[in-house]
Amino acid sequence: MRERLRYPTICFLLKTMLLVWVIRLMLWLLPFSSVRNFVDRISTGSIKSRKPDHQSLYKIAREVLFVSRFVPMATCLSQALTTMVIIGRHGYPVMLRIGVARSEEGEFEAHAWIESDGVIVIGGAKSTLGRYTPLWAFERNKL
Repeated sequence: MRERLRYPTICFLLKTMLLVWVIRLMLWLLPFSSVRNFVDRISTGSIKSRKPDHQSLYKIAREVLFVSRFVPMATCLSQALTTMVIIGRHGYPVMLRIGVARSEEGEFEAHAWIESDGVIVIGGAKSTLGRYTPLWAFERNKL
Protein backbone atom coordinates (compact mmCIF):
# COMPACT_ATOMS: atom_id res chain seq x y z
CA MET A 1 0.00 0.00 0.00
CA ARG A 2 1.34 3.42 -0.94
CA GLU A 3 1.93 6.03 1.68
CA ARG A 4 0.24 9.38 1.06
CA LEU A 5 2.37 12.48 0.86
CA ARG A 6 1.71 15.07 3.52
CA TYR A 7 0.76 18.61 2.60
CA PRO A 8 4.13 20.17 3.64
CA THR A 9 5.98 17.61 1.51
CA ILE A 10 3.78 18.33 -1.50
CA CYS A 11 4.34 22.09 -1.06
CA PHE A 12 8.11 21.59 -0.79
CA LEU A 13 8.18 19.43 -3.93
CA LEU A 14 6.12 21.98 -5.89
CA LYS A 15 8.36 24.86 -4.77
CA THR A 16 11.43 22.80 -5.65
CA MET A 17 10.05 21.99 -9.10
CA LEU A 18 9.27 25.66 -9.71
CA LEU A 19 12.81 26.58 -8.68
CA VAL A 20 14.32 23.98 -11.03
CA TRP A 21 12.18 25.41 -13.87
CA VAL A 22 13.21 29.00 -13.09
CA ILE A 23 16.90 28.15 -12.89
CA ARG A 24 16.73 26.00 -16.04
CA LEU A 25 15.06 28.84 -17.97
CA MET A 26 17.57 31.37 -16.65
CA LEU A 27 20.46 29.14 -17.76
CA TRP A 28 18.94 29.04 -21.27
CA LEU A 29 18.24 32.77 -21.49
CA LEU A 30 20.76 34.67 -19.37
CA PRO A 31 24.51 34.86 -18.91
CA PHE A 32 25.83 32.61 -16.16
CA SER A 33 26.89 35.65 -14.10
CA SER A 34 23.22 36.74 -13.86
CA VAL A 35 22.18 33.25 -12.77
CA ARG A 36 24.98 33.22 -10.15
CA ASN A 37 23.82 36.56 -8.76
CA PHE A 38 20.21 35.35 -8.59
CA VAL A 39 21.20 32.14 -6.80
CA ASP A 40 23.42 34.05 -4.37
CA ARG A 41 20.61 36.48 -3.54
CA ILE A 42 17.92 33.89 -2.91
CA SER A 43 20.10 31.27 -1.18
CA THR A 44 20.70 33.38 1.90
CA GLY A 45 18.78 31.74 4.70
CA SER A 46 17.26 33.15 7.80
CA ILE A 47 18.83 30.38 9.84
CA LYS A 48 22.41 30.90 10.97
CA SER A 49 25.03 28.56 9.54
CA ARG A 50 25.07 25.19 11.16
CA LYS A 51 26.86 21.89 10.88
CA PRO A 52 25.40 19.77 8.10
CA ASP A 53 22.88 17.10 9.00
CA HIS A 54 23.72 14.60 6.28
CA GLN A 55 20.32 12.91 6.29
CA SER A 56 18.56 16.26 5.73
CA LEU A 57 20.98 17.20 2.97
CA TYR A 58 20.54 13.87 1.18
CA LYS A 59 16.76 14.16 1.51
CA ILE A 60 16.90 17.58 -0.19
CA ALA A 61 19.09 16.13 -2.95
CA ARG A 62 16.72 13.18 -3.51
CA GLU A 63 13.77 15.56 -3.81
CA VAL A 64 15.63 17.81 -6.27
CA LEU A 65 16.53 14.75 -8.37
CA PHE A 66 12.93 13.54 -8.22
CA VAL A 67 11.31 16.78 -9.42
CA SER A 68 14.05 17.32 -12.02
CA ARG A 69 12.63 14.36 -13.95
CA PHE A 70 9.65 16.60 -14.80
CA VAL A 71 11.78 19.52 -16.09
CA PRO A 72 13.12 19.21 -19.64
CA MET A 73 16.91 19.21 -19.78
CA ALA A 74 17.32 19.69 -16.04
CA THR A 75 21.09 19.34 -16.20
CA CYS A 76 23.52 18.72 -13.39
CA LEU A 77 24.09 22.48 -13.23
CA SER A 78 20.41 23.34 -12.80
CA GLN A 79 20.07 20.58 -10.19
CA ALA A 80 23.19 21.75 -8.35
CA LEU A 81 22.09 25.40 -8.35
CA THR A 82 18.63 24.43 -7.08
CA THR A 83 20.19 22.34 -4.32
CA MET A 84 22.51 25.22 -3.48
CA VAL A 85 19.55 27.56 -2.98
CA ILE A 86 17.62 25.16 -0.76
CA ILE A 87 20.61 24.14 1.35
CA GLY A 88 21.70 27.77 1.68
CA ARG A 89 18.23 28.82 2.80
CA HIS A 90 18.40 26.18 5.54
CA GLY A 91 21.62 27.73 6.82
CA TYR A 92 24.02 24.97 5.83
CA PRO A 93 27.45 25.71 4.35
CA VAL A 94 27.30 25.05 0.63
CA MET A 95 29.76 25.02 -2.25
CA LEU A 96 29.11 24.63 -5.97
CA ARG A 97 31.90 22.89 -7.86
CA ILE A 98 32.25 22.70 -11.62
CA GLY A 99 34.77 20.41 -13.25
CA VAL A 100 35.76 19.19 -16.71
CA ALA A 101 37.00 15.89 -18.13
CA ARG A 102 37.45 14.02 -21.39
CA SER A 103 35.14 11.12 -22.15
CA GLU A 104 36.49 7.77 -23.30
CA GLU A 105 35.81 8.97 -26.85
CA GLY A 106 37.92 12.08 -26.17
CA GLU A 107 34.99 14.50 -26.01
CA PHE A 108 34.84 17.40 -23.57
CA GLU A 109 32.53 16.93 -20.59
CA ALA A 110 31.57 19.34 -17.82
CA HIS A 111 29.86 18.48 -14.56
CA ALA A 112 28.52 20.38 -11.55
CA TRP A 113 28.04 19.13 -8.01
CA ILE A 114 27.34 20.45 -4.53
CA GLU A 115 29.34 19.92 -1.38
CA SER A 116 28.51 20.88 2.17
CA ASP A 117 31.28 20.81 4.73
CA GLY A 118 33.36 18.59 2.41
CA VAL A 119 30.56 16.05 1.81
CA ILE A 120 29.16 15.60 -1.71
CA VAL A 121 25.41 16.21 -1.52
CA ILE A 122 24.37 15.98 -5.17
CA GLY A 123 26.22 15.25 -8.39
CA GLY A 124 27.79 11.84 -7.87
CA ALA A 125 30.09 9.87 -5.66
CA LYS A 126 33.62 10.93 -4.82
CA SER A 127 34.97 8.01 -6.85
CA THR A 128 33.18 9.13 -10.04
CA LEU A 129 33.90 12.82 -9.53
CA GLY A 130 37.63 12.15 -9.22
CA ARG A 131 37.97 12.07 -12.99
CA TYR A 132 36.86 15.72 -13.25
CA THR A 133 39.40 18.51 -12.99
CA PRO A 134 37.76 21.20 -10.84
CA LEU A 135 37.63 24.60 -12.54
CA TRP A 136 35.46 26.61 -10.20
CA ALA A 137 34.34 26.43 -6.62
CA PHE A 138 31.74 28.93 -5.49
CA GLU A 139 30.65 29.23 -1.90
CA ARG A 140 27.26 30.63 -0.99
CA ASN A 141 27.41 34.44 -0.79
CA LYS A 142 30.84 34.35 -2.42
CA LEU A 143 29.69 33.80 -6.00
